[in-house]
Amino acid sequence: MTVSEAGLVVAYAQLMMGLCLIACVARTRALRVEPSDVLRANG
Repeated sequence: MTVSEAGLVVAYAQLMMGLCLIACVARTRALRVEPSDVLRANG
């Protein structure tokens, strides 16, 4: 494995960790909303 390939692997790992962190934050924000309240607001 060359140095540039190792850098790509590290960059990819950081990107995936960032995306997972964003997904976790978005999930916790989505859980604050009550589904029944959303359904009442739409209808």
